[in-house]
Amino acid sequence: MVDIQHRNKGWLATFLKKNASILLVNKLEVSESDAVMPDWIRTEVQNLRIICDFSMFERIARHVVVNDPEEKPLDSVLVSAYSGLDWIQYPLVRTARHLDIQFHYKPQNSTDSLVDLFNPSIFVRFTTHQITNRDFAFLVHHWLIRPRNHGTSLCITKRFTRRLIRILEMRHIVLHGYNEVTHGREVVRRPCIFIPVTDDSYLKIWGYRHRLGSNKKRITAMQMIKDVVYP
Repeated sequence: MVDIQHRNKGWLATFLKKNASILLVNKLEVSESDAVMPDWIRTEVQNLRIICDFSMFERIARHVVVNDPEEKPLDSVLVSAYSGLDWIQYPLVRTARHLDIQFHYKPQNSTDSLVDLFNPSIFVRFTTHQITNRDFAFLVHHWLIRPRNHGTSLCITKRFTRRLIRILEMRHIVLHGYNEVTHGREVVRRPCIFIPVTDDSYLKIWGYRHRLGSNKKRITAMQMIKDVVYP
């Protein structure tokens, strides 16, 4: 098993020609390059990082990833999105166990596309803006009418504010509870909310800080759960 970074390196073809017809790859990272990977290369990938425009990934490397999206979904996919939303329809993106999306632009109707994703774990970063409270409420609404499996989660770079809670309270039944967070030897209780979904399911929503690179970002998260923890 190998890690591959595709950045126009001449050793890549030599290495792969000496190995099996289908190569098991732990991490395939595709960034901007003029070199198109040859048609004869075939890989089964566990972790895919697309850190270029998706149209470039399609041109230089998409044809080499042969995973069956249903039989062999990827452990993780990271997509650095610079334009468009066509990449959301890519089957290996939609079936990955963990999906990490970095928006480097302000896409039109991004929330319309996000509500269609059913990956078990999704992390969405907006580097140029935050989605509005209205857009987040739109995501919540669709998670309620199309419930996910227990444990499914979505984290997004956005502040968890009282204003957001009030908007959700105007639209749904909202129960107030807490999260238990460990800091060193201490267990700290942080406020969160629960929205009933079915008789045995709740949508839990809370906020936290997460280190992304050298900075800490405000994150709002939601997850389908079975149990409610009251204060």
